[in-house]
Amino acid sequence: MLESNPFTFLKFKTLLDGITVSGRKISNQEQILNLVKNSKWLLAMVKVDQFSLSKSVLLG
Repeated sequence: MLESNPFTFLKFKTLLDGITVSGRKISNQEQILNLVKNSKWLLAMVKVDQFSLSKSVLLG
C-alpha cells in the first residue's frame, strides 16, 4: 500500500522522470515503479478491450 510510502508528490515525479531519490528505501522506490508499470499495463489492456476481471489478470 502506498499509504506508508514516504515519497512526496515531488519525489514521486522526480522518480518517474528517471532520477533516483536519495535517502529513500529501494523498496519504496520499487513499489512506486511497479505501480506505474502495472497501471500502464492495465490501461493498455483496457484500450484494446482485452481487460477481464480474472485470476490471471489479478496475478499479473
